[in-house]
Amino acid sequence: MPKGNKQVEAANKKKSAKQKEAAIQRAVKLYESLAELNLEKPPGYRMVCKMAEDELERETGDKIKLCHITIRVRLNGEFNDQLGTTEHSRFTLGVRSLIEFNREKAWLLPGEEKIILDFILKLASRGWLLSKQRTRDHINRICQARLGAKFPEGGVGECWVDRFLGCHNDLIQTYQAHPLKSLHGRAVNPFTHRRFYDLLGRTLKTGDNGSPITKENIYGSDESGFQTGTGSSNEKVIGAAGKCIQHQQKTGNRENITVMVMICADGTSVPPAVIFKGSKYLVKWKQDNPTNAMYVNTR
Repeated sequence: MPKGNKQVEAANKKKSAKQKEAAIQRAVKLYESLAELNLEKPPGYRMVCKMAEDELERETGDKIKLCHITIRVRLNGEFNDQLGTTEHSRFTLGVRSLIEFNREKAWLLPGEEKIILDFILKLASRGWLLSKQRTRDHINRICQARLGAKFPEGGVGECWVDRFLGCHNDLIQTYQAHPLKSLHGRAVNPFTHRRFYDLLGRTLKTGDNGSPITKENIYGSDESGFQTGTGSSNEKVIGAAGKCIQHQQKTGNRENITVMVMICADGTSVPPAVIFKGSKYLVKWKQDNPTNAMYVNTR
């Protein structure tokens, strides 16, 4: 199976396990509620499983088959070794659920998983994205520090990170990173934002010789750089789930072609300005110019 499908496989297994566990819990509660009625002939485990399956299908449309032995074991705390490796023993395992059993086998503790997830999301919000290999390195160091010699020398498996992503696909996912200048990335912090908007507020209120600045004198501008010779990396990086674009800080500049646009607070705008790097002006720069943009060349 291709590595990319491991995330989908892990996500589907997690969803299936949660649905199965929810159906088992529903059947257990149904059996307990019927037992409290002190019926002359209470329904057995098989009947309760059938009732829970029918309720679940009517409410959600999901068809999940329940085993009556699983319900009996959950209620009575019994376990039959003669079940061997049948479906019954795989899903019951004493009074533990399959999710609880798998959690005990996991390399990371629940608290450590939360630390890794918070670390990934915090770095992604600042443009310092982790690749799968770097994520694997951090996880190996955490497990090695806690388990010592009990942890394999080679670390977690090659596809472990893919399965980790699949299990937490509601929080993190992989992206094709887009470059972000380090200078811009360093400006993304609460202190800088707060100081900027405090200064902006004071300027708007008192910037016109102590009076507020009128809308027709307020312009917003932005620049976009186009690097014709720099492409994006093929390396997949990990960030918060649900984003369309994930930027990654890289060294580089936008000196090749720069476009500056401005719009007034009253809704009007001025033509954009395009800045080329060159010692002489080329006539072809101003051909096919539907926006009537201004062209500038730098020396």
